[in-house]
Amino acid sequence: GTGHSTEERVSLLQPDIVKIDGGWFAEFCRHAAAERFFRPLVSSLHDRGAKVLVEGIEQPTHLRVALEGGLIALNDGAIDTQNAACEDAGHQHVGVD
Repeated sequence: GTGHSTEERVSLLQPDIVKIDGGWFAEFCRHAAAERFFRPLVSSLHDRGAKVLVEGIEQPTHLRVALEGGLIALNDGAIDTQNAACEDAGHQHVGVD
C-alpha cells in the first residue's frame, strides 16, 4: 500500500502489477529530476517481472513522465487526450475499478 512499498517488499511479494499512487506520482512529477529517476524505477520493476500502473494522470507533464518512463498501463485520469496519446506511443489505456 501507499507508504509501505519498498524494494524488499516487491522482491518478497513478487507482484504481477505495481500500482503507483496518483498523489505520490503528481508530487514526484513536480521535481525537475522526475523524468531522470522514473525510468530506472520502472525498469527495476519490469526486471522483477512486474507491470507498472500509474493512477491519476492529470497533467500533460504526468503523461509525458509516465510514457517516457516505460509505462505499460495508465489508470483513469483527467486528460481528455489520454487514449490517443497512449495509442500514439504504442501503449494501452486501461480503466481499473
